[in-house]
Amino acid sequence: MKNIIFSFLLLFVTIGCSYIPKIDKNNKISLTTSNQISSDEIKPQWWEYSEDPILKELITMILQANPDLKIAQYNIEKSIQAIDLAKSQDGPNIDITGGIQRQHTPKFGTVPPPFNGKIINSGSLNLQGSYTLDIFNKIGDLEKEAQYKSKAATLSKETIKLNISIQTAKLYEYWKYLQFEKNNLDTQLQTLNSLYQIEKIKYKIGNGVQDDVFGVENKIRTLENLISQNKINSKTTLNSLTQLAGTIRDKEIISLLNKNTTPQHLKVIIPNEVDSNIIINRPDVSYYLMLIKAQESHLDSLKTDFYPHFTINGEYGFNAVNLNKVLHKGSLAGLISGGLYLPIFHMEAIRSNYKIAGIDLNIIIEEYNKTVLNSYMNVNNHLYTVKTMSDMLKKADQNLENDRTTFTNNSKKYEIGNISKYQYLSSQIVWLNSQLQNEQQHFNFKNEQLNFINSIGGIYLGGNNGNK
Repeated sequence: MKNIIFSFLLLFVTIGCSYIPKIDKNNKISLTTSNQISSDEIKPQWWEYSEDPILKELITMILQANPDLKIAQYNIEKSIQAIDLAKSQDGPNIDITGGIQRQHTPKFGTVPPPFNGKIINSGSLNLQGSYTLDIFNKIGDLEKEAQYKSKAATLSKETIKLNISIQTAKLYEYWKYLQFEKNNLDTQLQTLNSLYQIEKIKYKIGNGVQDDVFGVENKIRTLENLISQNKINSKTTLNSLTQLAGTIRDKEIISLLNKNTTPQHLKVIIPNEVDSNIIINRPDVSYYLMLIKAQESHLDSLKTDFYPHFTINGEYGFNAVNLNKVLHKGSLAGLISGGLYLPIFHMEAIRSNYKIAGIDLNIIIEEYNKTVLNSYMNVNNHLYTVKTMSDMLKKADQNLENDRTTFTNNSKKYEIGNISKYQYLSSQIVWLNSQLQNEQQHFNFKNEQLNFINSIGGIYLGGNNGNK
């Protein structure tokens, strides 16, 4: 008898295996490591290493209140519950059932005496249970799938956190630049108004031409438009910062930005090269790796649907025709039985579900490959750009020092009367424009530094191959 049961089981397992379609799994891009900087030298909480106290406080404040991060945290909590839900399927199902039935039997018919022609009250109170034997580890595969998805939810939050911190820093750096720009433009406007008065006097006494007066007037109107645009940009930047915090901490953000603290420049060490290990440890890349593993576990769980399922069913309780005798000892009855489910008539549906899951797996793999390629491109592009801009900025700073020396010399010449006030004011306009252009270059460089931090998933703290 045992041999017959075993042969019967083996037959259906073999049939199930023969129906499992082959999944042509796509290849993932392989990443190799070298002796370049590794992910251990990258710190995701990059703002903690900034020397700007306002930047650190601002990012911390926004991360605490950002609605996207709150949603991401809820997704993590939901994924943890999904793990518990998967675990809960591994065990017996036990139910308590009860019922009362009242029936009037006909006097003539199939009902034998003494029940014919009477009202019968019957009742039951039973404890029922069933247990599905997880021979092929379906529950275990579902639990692994839920665990991988939970890890993916955590990595998704880390990606959102990094992006929000970078976005906050960019808005903060732009805010600082706008404050510098405002002061610079206001000074330029004062200088141009002084030049305008000189041009009007020159034209009035016949030493100038009207075109020069009009020229300064046009510059003043252009400058006034730039000042108005600066106000618009400052307002929209502030709105964007408060929006990141869900607009619930706008007063705190405004108060923080208005602190009289001298802002510090962002210091980022620029490596000569980066390792592939950095790419694979980026949270967005790791996110897709977890989804791939989750889908592979999902495929394994679906594979068990091709095999027979075995269950053990049991029932124990009271059953009596007379309600007064339901709970009597003599009404006790029990039953235990086995069940066998054979996926014969649903095989095509099972095959289709399995194929769909295989296609979903390849979609996730291609999403992973695309993310890896984009990561390579982003890291290399931003690394090259930030290194090039660093060299360009050194030359720009040298030019600024030359312009500073020129203006200082003109100031001394004006003080001793070697040049006119008009010449001095004109040189001041040149100097102010030079300052503004240099500050724009510094702002662009800070932005590119932030892009590089975002591309490698944090700040590089330095090594033998890094340059400041």
